[in-house]
Amino acid sequence: MQFKYDFIKRLVLTWDPYYTKLTPKELERVVAAENGEYINAEDIDWEV
Repeated sequence: MQFKYDFIKRLVLTWDPYYTKLTPKELERVVAAENGEYINAEDIDWEV
């Protein structure tokens, strides 16, 4: 069982080491926020 867990974990880490993927639109908004702009809390889908 441990082998299966470790194997799947390695696959996930290889695919996405930070467990996150952004859509192009999300990336654009994050970059804008990092450059001094902000993201409106009402635009965030808190259910994800």
